[in-house]
Amino acid sequence: MNNKILIAASAALTISIAGLAKAEPQAEVLHWWTSGGEAKSVAVLQEEFASRGGTWTDMPVAGGGGDEL
Repeated sequence: MNNKILIAASAALTISIAGLAKAEPQAEVLHWWTSGGEAKSVAVLQEEFASRGGTWTDMPVAGGGGDEL
């Protein structure tokens, strides 16, 4: 009886881990690349990440680079 429980638990754990391995990559990107060419550059990175199956959450901070201090 204990062997059956151990085998069932091992199988469930293996299936759980396999599901995590196939999880879609995600990135939350906080950045200060908000003007002109910077914004275009970050868009290229975002498109490339998405083309590989990832989900990109963009969090730009205008003027957050500290230049205005």
